[in-house]
Amino acid sequence: MRSVVSARSERGSVTAEFVVALPAALVVIITALAGVQLGSVVLRLHDASAIVARSVARGDSIEGAQARASRLVPGALFSVARVGDLVCASAEARGRGVLASVPISARSCALSGPAP
Repeated sequence: MRSVVSARSERGSVTAEFVVALPAALVVIITALAGVQLGSVVLRLHDASAIVARSVARGDSIEGAQARASRLVPGALFSVARVGDLVCASAEARGRGVLASVPISARSCALSGPAP
């Protein structure tokens, strides 16, 4: 008779454990997905800054290069500087979704001829 009483007293314990573990699992999943999304923005920002640096090094206008690159990362801010034979482009943006407050920056340089 004791085994029947102990089995009844443990009834519902799995449900209670599931209710406690579910929010923790959701936090882990949401954080992982936000990290993947942030990584995607970082990669696109690096690509965009490389596009701007290469385009300006080729002799294209800065505004045109920025317009092409802003299609990769909408809302990104670009700046271009010449350092000797290098054209360096910096890009800044914010994360998306849960990590919208995280600032992201990237810098790429391309070799060009001497500045005109």
